[in-house]
Amino acid sequence: MAALCWPFHEAVIRTLGVKVVVCFGKSAGEFVRRQYGAHHEIDHFTERNNRGWRSTTHRAPGGLKIVTVTHPSRADWRNPLADVSPLVARALEDGQKLS
Repeated sequence: MAALCWPFHEAVIRTLGVKVVVCFGKSAGEFVRRQYGAHHEIDHFTERNNRGWRSTTHRAPGGLKIVTVTHPSRADWRNPLADVSPLVARALEDGQKLS
């Protein structure tokens, strides 16, 4: 489904001038990163619990940031040990500085 929907998503990102894309789940994040060639990791968050799952921010050559976070159906973001909000906030804050 991601490939079928991609033309729409890409058009929205391009038309709106999006600087940060937040992807819920590793598969979605990897797909979007491939579309933009975003291979350079610039930030991350590792859950401070027994799982230790990792969420990341990558930058594409054109400057777009792709933030890949644990899917909210898998992780309780309300728990401070698994809260990805600071990672997303850093990406958004930096995106504002670039404007």
